[in-house]
Amino acid sequence: MNKPMRITRELQVKGLLHSDPIVRNSFLYMLGEQRYSGIDATRAALTAVEQWGIRNAFRYPLGITDLALDDHCFDWVLEQLEFASGEEEEGIKLRYGGWLAEAPLALLESRWERFSRLMKEDGTETFEKAASQILLRAQSRLDLQGLSQEALWEQLDRTIERCVDEDEFSEMEMSVLENCCDMLAANGRGDAELQARVREWLAYDFNKEDEVEAESDLGYWRVEAAIRLAGLAGIKEMVPRLLELFVHDWEWLNGEIWRALVLMADLDVLRTIADTYLEQPWATRLYLSEAFSNLWIEGMDELIYPLLAKEEKRDILICNLGMALARYGSRASMEAAAEICNEDPYDPERVSILEMLYSQYMVSDPQHSDVEEWKKRIEAREARRAAQEEEMLNLFSKARDTTETKTQKNPRKEPSVRIVAPRDTPKIGRNDPCPCGSGKKYKKCCLI
Repeated sequence: MNKPMRITRELQVKGLLHSDPIVRNSFLYMLGEQRYSGIDATRAALTAVEQWGIRNAFRYPLGITDLALDDHCFDWVLEQLEFASGEEEEGIKLRYGGWLAEAPLALLESRWERFSRLMKEDGTETFEKAASQILLRAQSRLDLQGLSQEALWEQLDRTIERCVDEDEFSEMEMSVLENCCDMLAANGRGDAELQARVREWLAYDFNKEDEVEAESDLGYWRVEAAIRLAGLAGIKEMVPRLLELFVHDWEWLNGEIWRALVLMADLDVLRTIADTYLEQPWATRLYLSEAFSNLWIEGMDELIYPLLAKEEKRDILICNLGMALARYGSRASMEAAAEICNEDPYDPERVSILEMLYSQYMVSDPQHSDVEEWKKRIEAREARRAAQEEEMLNLFSKARDTTETKTQKNPRKEPSVRIVAPRDTPKIGRNDPCPCGSGKKYKKCCLI
């Protein structure tokens, strides 16, 4: 098996970070993960961001927000966010804010006033909602700190019961549920009660028809908690059951299973996934292929090749597996990823794989025959994207100017009384049929 290429010369990497924007945009996490470890990785990453901009930290899924935080790094991120302003910076604030919300509790508690003030700043509706959820999760972590395992189980049980009783989905209750699971899983596989509950809750039969509504809801929420606990505690024996649960094809359930598999993944877990991958329906393979593309585990490339050979060639599943091989970084895996890109040179998903390949080869083999061609294709896509964005901005600008001109010619008087438009459709209850027409109840379909 070809061993993955490793970065061994710090100056070579730093030189590339300065010289080439494509490498710069995609290589930050590799610098942090492969060249340094622990808090040194974070400091190296932040130094790179200082040199070439905060935006480039989020080009790929395996980003800097997975790295550890200490006092210095926490304060550095806070300072960057305090200077970030305007709608264009909101995405950066949310990504970094979410990172800080998961910091060690001692760091978060000592800087809570400064952090919460930052996340409460005015912005777009989307930003304010997302920032509010980040604060809810962080506040819940602080509220739960110091509780015993027994008290955490009691809190988790009460939270699940409240989720069952709630008519509306509660972000706060969800934050408490997730944080209880996080703290309970800190003891991992050694916690006998955790092991027993995960097995019991994951055994719930979704097809029972003789249960009353409350008992049914209780089972669903317990399954969600058990999936999270299994992932966080690394209970690999539950992987076959997690794969079985994909059969229900509920978005909320699929997302939880995907996250759990990524959290507990090692080569054995990936081997179990690979053994059943080709038997799974397309929607399940979509989640599983994305799990591969978000991981780096030595030897995983050998599991991907057989899966890749049997997938349809024009499919996002191919792109996910191709990205996994490109990121893996062995000579064989990168050549296989390059073949995927060459099958459809104009597919935007495959150009994303090219960006990763370009970064890898610029470090390992900058004289590779395809490097310059890849760079041209990447730059051409960026130019097309920029032109499309400019065209859309011009269209919106013209439409706004036309509207303002008409308004000036025909000004309307504002009503003295605020008029509230009547609701066109009745409010949808959690137990009502879902309006999407799936035949399921709203709470089991589009609510979550």
